Amino acid sequence: MPDLSNREPGTANREPISRHSGYTLSELLVVLAVVATVTIGAFMAMPDPRGQDDRLATDQLRAGLRYAQNLAMCRERFVRVAFSVASNTFAVAIATSNPPTAYVSVPHPVRQTDWLVSFGEDYPDVKLAAVNIGGGDGLLFSATNGVPCAGSGALLDSTGVVTFASGRRLNITPGTGYVTVQ
Repeated sequence: MPDLSNREPGTANREPISRHSGYTLSELLVVLAVVATVTIGAFMAMPDPRGQDDRLATDQLRAGLRYAQNLAMCRERFVRVAFSVASNTFAVAIATSNPPTAYVSVPHPVRQTDWLVSFGEDYPDVKLAAVNIGGGDGLLFSATNGVPCAGSGALLDSTGVVTFASGRRLNITPGTGYVTVQ
């Protein structure tokens, strides 16, 4: 039984303090190496911030095309999506009558202003490089079933392509209007 007679009052159940407390150098180095490895792994997994704008722009365009197609079917009017590589924009307009003789701008679903998206304003590093939809730079969605057509009104016979300067592409499938991103 330990001798408790020379201990301070109130310390009867405590063990004596060890003179060797703390961590060894090797333990600290191992912890530092683990923290460094986790930090490097976290930075490697983070997306490139420059590519973030491209992803956001393509997602916005894909959602806009889907919205325009649904609008054409719901309102039973042709909906036109006009691209301009020179001004780095796209605009959405709806026919005033069937058959279409004139188009008016569609209000943007969020901003409630004319639906004109300028990639340069919304995403400063994003630039349209090329648009090839049935040989032109416009897209129509049919009033009856939302089938995508070239700007001339002819049904798409090949995949429509919108290409960004970064190399990202939106492909518009003929017959369905399904949009994929590459």
